[in-house]
Amino acid sequence: MKKHFLIIILINLWINIAAQINSGIVTDSEGSEMLPNHIGTIEIETYYDETYTQTLPANTMALYSGKLDKLISAFKIHPLFNPPKGFDVHFNKRIEDWNKEYKPTDYWISDETKITASLEIALAPYFKIGGKAVTDFHIASIFYIYLNNPYNIAGTPLMSDIYTCPQVVGNFHGNPVYATNRREVTIINFSQKQLFIPVTQEDFIKTLIDYWEYKIAEVNKEQENLQSTEEEFYSQEAKKQREAEFMKAYNELLKYDKNAAEELKKNYEESLQYLNNGSNNETNFNVFEKEQIRRLNEELQNMSAAERQRQGYYSLEAMEKFNNVSGLLPKEYIKSGDALVRINPELVTDNPQNIQLISIHWHMMNEEFSDVPRKLNYSNNVSYLTDNVILDLYKDKTFWYEIFKLLQTINN
Repeated sequence: MKKHFLIIILINLWINIAAQINSGIVTDSEGSEMLPNHIGTIEIETYYDETYTQTLPANTMALYSGKLDKLISAFKIHPLFNPPKGFDVHFNKRIEDWNKEYKPTDYWISDETKITASLEIALAPYFKIGGKAVTDFHIASIFYIYLNNPYNIAGTPLMSDIYTCPQVVGNFHGNPVYATNRREVTIINFSQKQLFIPVTQEDFIKTLIDYWEYKIAEVNKEQENLQSTEEEFYSQEAKKQREAEFMKAYNELLKYDKNAAEELKKNYEESLQYLNNGSNNETNFNVFEKEQIRRLNEELQNMSAAERQRQGYYSLEAMEKFNNVSGLLPKEYIKSGDALVRINPELVTDNPQNIQLISIHWHMMNEEFSDVPRKLNYSNNVSYLTDNVILDLYKDKTFWYEIFKLLQTINN
């Protein structure tokens, strides 16, 4: 009997040890318990509905929905995702209108909306919390594949829809990786059209003038509203009402405290004097804006015809070094600045019938290499498990060639 009891104890002990081994709990650099061997799940979420998609051209809708589904199918059969080990995967599908970006955001010229599609692929690692295996997609490695979206390939505009030109800094399986003033982005350009078109010095200066004139118009509009309010405030009816309210308060206070009443009267008369003086003063508005316009026009007038048509190169240092307000560099100094460009408006056609442009954006958990997996090395820190998975995927040339082929093929 004792022997049987001992065997049962040993079996239970072995089961507990085996369970701990099979659970694969690993502690990361911050002491969190993670489960790199836990088999995860794949979820697909669609961020558009018929109310919206019925407003789109049928061919474009069929193109995007078909390509997104094929992309997901291709990822799901990849060995890294079949099944996901140590992480969950979310595929988030979007078809949406994307507006042209302007800076400042309240200053825009025209609404040039494009119908675009995108797939967000998020990988969230497993943690052991409260005895349960859990993921949190606030803690995830993510990448995005954008289809026919020309408005997120150049970073943040410098002024209006004018950008400093992104520079090629790497290669992703035969396609250029660009550094923008916001992040790195991989661009696959099936259209073979020019991505960016030069902005001349004249164009840039005139855009700056337009902006300052816009600011003047905004200030004038505010002043008109203020003037209307002031006219109402200074009207005879309003003055009579304020005087009546004062006399009521003054006479009431006079009953109880003559000194306080006289002090109230003194303050009231001083206020009247201040208001009357203020109403007769004219404030000179828009002095700064008008000076900016004057100096920009002066810059333009001092340029020859050839200089006006030369592509602009921008540097903040130019304002101080060359005493200008545009930030444009003389020809002999352009290597120290950034070329000015606009995104080619013909890059993606309206209501496209095929994929003309792809951009890929990366957001790794390792902040040091957040958007540059091309520089990322594999980590022994289990907290970067999903970064390692994406790095494996990033390096899979055969897989990405198939993805590009899938997206480029027309009507498949």
